[in-house]
Amino acid sequence: MTTSKPAKSVLILAAILIGAMPIAADVPVFMDVPIDITDFNICSGEDVHLSGIAQVLTSVTIGSNRAHLVGLVNEHLEGNGLSTGARYVADAMAHVDSNVDIDPVTNTGEATILIRARIIGQGSIPNTSEQQLVHVTVNANGTVTARVSHFQMVCQ
Repeated sequence: MTTSKPAKSVLILAAILIGAMPIAADVPVFMDVPIDITDFNICSGEDVHLSGIAQVLTSVTIGSNRAHLVGLVNEHLEGNGLSTGARYVADAMAHVDSNVDIDPVTNTGEATILIRARIIGQGSIPNTSEQQLVHVTVNANGTVTARVSHFQMVCQ
């Protein structure tokens, strides 16, 4: 198993999911978010340019000092290695379905998001599987922060 820092594309998923949370209670938000990134793939040893769409669905229901967060991001990207020209396909998913206790005094809360990604290298290019847990916190000013609490990458 090979481990590395979190890939940009996976962290982008977390940012999209967090940023898409609606302000109004229980109003589902659907959107397509274009993605265009270049990132280093540790399994193949080259920079890879990927582009495509992340489809986002989010909803928040607030009541009795609790927020029920539901969010789903499905991402499909395609691209090429900048050194070899090899074709890559990346599919990723981020999901949250969590009841978040909101402190009635400070109006703060937190949740954890699971993100899974698989990058398929064509031909003899190795595949990459990633999994992350992202811990999200909302402070009293409404500022959202996220940190990766667990990261695992496997080259196959």
